[in-house]
Amino acid sequence: MQAENENNQKEAEVAKQKDIIARLKREIDQLNDNIKKCDLTAPAGNLRLPQALTRKDRVSGVILSGTHSVSILSALRELRIPFSLLGNNIIGNWRSEDYDCVATDDVRGATEITQHLISMGHRTIWFIGVKERSSLTA
Repeated sequence: MQAENENNQKEAEVAKQKDIIARLKREIDQLNDNIKKCDLTAPAGNLRLPQALTRKDRVSGVILSGTHSVSILSALRELRIPFSLLGNNIIGNWRSEDYDCVATDDVRGATEITQHLISMGHRTIWFIGVKERSSLTA
């Protein structure tokens, strides 16, 4: 009987985890749809934010990666949702000091990495990535 109860508890936990994963997948799909439809130059009040950011039990923080806009940063600030930026690819004029966020300095990081590689004797060093917002550079 005890083994059967333990098995039922495990099955219930697995079902709960599957439900959480299914909800996360739906949220990710919705986020991807919203990102495809998002006009990065739209004012903060006109952005169509993902439900994960607007509902009552919303996320408590956001990690932004890729290209974003000052409008998105402003919308997050208005909603009082803390965020961290991976990179500094922001469309529009912004200063990290104006936001309660964590940002990285890609230029300085790339410079330090390059200097380290040169100090180790490497001479053929490539940059592969986005040099400008609309083109891939190698």
